Amino acid sequence: MMNIKLKNLYIVCILMLGCFISATSQEVILIAHKDIGFDTIKSKDVKYIFLGKIRKLKGVKINPVTIKSGDVHDRFLDLYIKRNSRQYSKFWKKILFTGKGKPPKSFKTEAELIKYVASTPGAIGYISKLDKAEGVIQLKAKD
Repeated sequence: MMNIKLKNLYIVCILMLGCFISATSQEVILIAHKDIGFDTIKSKDVKYIFLGKIRKLKGVKINPVTIKSGDVHDRFLDLYIKRNSRQYSKFWKKILFTGKGKPPKSFKTEAELIKYVASTPGAIGYISKLDKAEGVIQLKAKD
């Protein structure tokens, strides 16, 4: 009887761990205006774009946009920028204060971001699911 309870507890723990892992490993999909002219981008270029160090890529003026907060934003920062949300915000406050640039436009929801990217030539952003994105293309990041 004790063995069965222990096995059941073990199964429940594994299921809960699986749910936690899938919730925290949210996918990040890079998107761009459909007429951007390329479908692959170097990971380091993504970093430099969102840190304001690259303004043009392959002859196109780039307009980066972000989500204000949330899991996909945190995951994006971790994957591409190599900073957490607080560090990224602090970086942009310093740049803004010194007059060396302005942070990317940010949106509360992915739907707002998608609408903006779809209607703005040169816009690049990120979302969690491509199936809800119309008028944009997916960019594949490579190292």
